[in-house]
Amino acid sequence: MEFLSDLCLEKNYLAISVLQEVYSLEICKFVVKNVTYPSEVRAAFAILTLTLWIEGKMMVKLNLPNYVRSWD
Repeated sequence: MEFLSDLCLEKNYLAISVLQEVYSLEICKFVVKNVTYPSEVRAAFAILTLTLWIEGKMMVKLNLPNYVRSWD
């Protein structure tokens, strides 16, 4: 889980879009709130929730102009 959280750092759009399909917000919240799971697992899911759903929601894709010209 910590590795998956690290993949989402620095607004990695590709990893965020793939992982949001696998780990829904409801699954992440369920694991974080469920006290039967070990605290290490809950902490890892809390970090994943932060990087995937909270910081990932604030991502804004930029359409940058392409200044590269091809010569024929």
